[in-house]
Amino acid sequence: MALLISIAMFCFRLYILLFLLITLNTFGQHKNISYATPNKWIDETKLDPDATIPGTATSGFYSLLIDIQDNVGTKEYYKRFSYKILNTKGVQDMGNLTIDFDPEYEQIILHEIAIVRDGKEINKMQPASLQVVQREAGMDNYLYDGRLTIIANLTDVRVGDIINYSYTISGSNPVYEGNYQRIFYFQDVFPMNRINFSVTVPNDQNLEYKLLRGAKNPHISTIGNRTKYSWEKEKISAIEYEDNTPAWFDAAPAVEITQYRNWKEVVDKFEKHYRIDKNARTALSKKAYPYLNIENGETGNITQTIKFVQDEIRYLGFENGMNSHKPSYPLEVFNRRYGDCKDKSFLLSELLQAQGITAHPMLVNSSTGRDLENSLPSPNVFDHCIVQIQLENNKLVYIDPTISDQGGEPGNIYFPNYSYGLLLKPGSQGLTKLPSPKPSKTDIVETFILDDVGGGANFTVKTIYRGNESDFQRQEFSESTLKNVQQGYTSFYAELYPGIKVEEVVSFEDDKLKNEFTVFEKYRIDSLWTKDDTDATILYAEFNPLSIRTHLFPTKSTERNMPYYINPDVDITHKTIVFVPEAFNIQNESSTYGTKDFTYSFDVKYKNAKLELTHEYKSLSDHIAPEDLPAYLKEHSRAQENLAYGLSYNTLFNENSQSATTSWWIVFMVLLTMGGTGYFCYRIYNTYDLPSVVAPRKERSIGGWLIIVAIGLAITPFLVLYEINSSQYFNGEMWQTLFSIEENFNLGLLLIGELIYNSAYLIFSLFVALIFFRRRTIAPRIIIIFYAVTFIMTALDTFAISQLSPLAYTGVEEQEMFTDLVKEGIRCLIWIPYFIYSIRVEETFTRTIKEEKIIAPQEQAPILTQ
Repeated sequence: MALLISIAMFCFRLYILLFLLITLNTFGQHKNISYATPNKWIDETKLDPDATIPGTATSGFYSLLIDIQDNVGTKEYYKRFSYKILNTKGVQDMGNLTIDFDPEYEQIILHEIAIVRDGKEINKMQPASLQVVQREAGMDNYLYDGRLTIIANLTDVRVGDIINYSYTISGSNPVYEGNYQRIFYFQDVFPMNRINFSVTVPNDQNLEYKLLRGAKNPHISTIGNRTKYSWEKEKISAIEYEDNTPAWFDAAPAVEITQYRNWKEVVDKFEKHYRIDKNARTALSKKAYPYLNIENGETGNITQTIKFVQDEIRYLGFENGMNSHKPSYPLEVFNRRYGDCKDKSFLLSELLQAQGITAHPMLVNSSTGRDLENSLPSPNVFDHCIVQIQLENNKLVYIDPTISDQGGEPGNIYFPNYSYGLLLKPGSQGLTKLPSPKPSKTDIVETFILDDVGGGANFTVKTIYRGNESDFQRQEFSESTLKNVQQGYTSFYAELYPGIKVEEVVSFEDDKLKNEFTVFEKYRIDSLWTKDDTDATILYAEFNPLSIRTHLFPTKSTERNMPYYINPDVDITHKTIVFVPEAFNIQNESSTYGTKDFTYSFDVKYKNAKLELTHEYKSLSDHIAPEDLPAYLKEHSRAQENLAYGLSYNTLFNENSQSATTSWWIVFMVLLTMGGTGYFCYRIYNTYDLPSVVAPRKERSIGGWLIIVAIGLAITPFLVLYEINSSQYFNGEMWQTLFSIEENFNLGLLLIGELIYNSAYLIFSLFVALIFFRRRTIAPRIIIIFYAVTFIMTALDTFAISQLSPLAYTGVEEQEMFTDLVKEGIRCLIWIPYFIYSIRVEETFTRTIKEEKIIAPQEQAPILTQ
């Protein structure tokens, strides 16, 4: 019992101690915070509490006033805000006020925190209600800036209240050495009644400004030895950014201000922070060389050094005060084994410099680098640091030392699209245009080995990742187990194949020198085929390139005023190989779609029971302009038609059926049709004749363009015979099934009509070939009739199928029928006029039944006289 009492008393004392510590931190006076009225240089701005909202309210509050006044000479920055609470969401959003500052160089002077309700002001600026915390907003990105946040937790906030607060920040980061720069926006995602922004600068100091996106010119006034630049704007509606707008796109009017005259001045101010003396470099190299394994010549040395800094130096930054722009010393970074982008870039460049390799840090912007060339000179337009390396052949390569586990060698190591950078090198005077990254090529080969129609399949996948995708996959595999990776892959394919089973756990090969990461997968699919929803006699197997699917289905809306982001790092070739168990009627085909922003191609190849489907998709830009979006979506919509490829199999025509029987009534009907057609042709051959009008010496043999006709007529009977034999017309079970199922009755009638026509066509084609090669005078007329009837019957057959049994054939088969119809039409247009008007035809087909000859007058025998 005594022991328990002792423990309880200890816990109680500990609780009291913690409470006192928290209370002191919460209610005590922070040394950087004071309370006073605004300084005399600050102009008071009129507030309209009854202002109406411009447009539609899109948030829980309405900004009545934003008043920002910067005094460059005194390094004082005044801010005043007034918000009207519109609903309960506004109460939640604005119930806590926050003010951030850096305790190393900034002081906060609070002027006002109040609520106005029904015209009466309620003071809320009690020190006891204020808390000072260190939130570290960048902690998730391993960055700590040491900034503190004053939190004013307002009590009794109600809908309709007006919240007013104002304060002045005194002091600026000494790393800027007194230079002022900022960008101010005149529009935001919430509505505003009024914005005031002004900058006061001593007359002996330079100030440059640039108006962006329609911002108005300032009002400029001189007050003694100071010049004031003022902007005002009223009744400002909220900006509504559209879905999937690129991060670099900004629609708000703004003004950019700087005291730097040019980029060289920025370099001169900050390059000096990236220098170490010879002794420090020697100490660094002695400490680091045992860890670098340098022995492979220049390329190998650079590669080893890059990998060491990328993978062995942890990414972590403490960026308070001057450390926001000033890096730590390389030896310090090496010893502690962590650093931010500046630290790692400085370390990498110094390790390379120690080996006699030219390398320098470079400032970039990781998200809005494409706009740097239009920005005024300022260090604040940069948020990242990388390294420029010059090889022996003077080739420049760029490395981001914060990316870990990269593959490749200098020159093919993936480098993000930062667009522009400022080289921190003595004498550097302007921005450097950076190379665009090559798309990260991905090659996927899926292989299906089908057991039989209606059965399962063995399914393997081989994927080769290159470039950034290789780096990403390498990191994914290193941060997870193969079991977890396999679960993700299996779930991915289960979307199409619900019964998929893993045959072998996923494996990989990593060629870091080439920066290729290859993944191998092996599965078993027990049920690949499904029955058609409209016809149970048709089995269907679908093959869908899931890797491309996400890129082929962008937004559907064409109504857009802002650019639409697309991933520029997409270059995918997805090949699906299917080994089918029996022959299918598959036509080779290819299609290509695209705009200036993307390309997509689809290719089908079929030979010897091997089907190859190849999809290729490649991005050609990083965004779609609003005016280009309709064409972009239209081409994607067309491409979507080729995305899923299906094999269909009609079980009614299964030639491998074990119980197939011969339909003798069909045999009888075919023989009867052939016999009737043969007798008809016999009668024409012996009774129908036309006289020849060509003299014997002008008769010509079959030649010229008639050779093409001769070849066609010679092979036509064989093609028709193959069609009859391969179409299962004599399968008794097929006809029984057709006429026993009501939905298939129309198809049965169609097939009977086709069989009768094909049987007659076979005999008639033999007859046409006979009179053609005998050069009978009736051949041209019979051939004209033959071509015309063929076209008409093909048209009627196509129309009948589309009307009577539209589901009987697949889309590919329907396309083939329409193609045949077009071919027959073209044949008629070419050969019918030829057989009507050609002199060659008239001089070739001259023989009649009785072989009569018409003798020309000049060749008549002389008359004998006595």
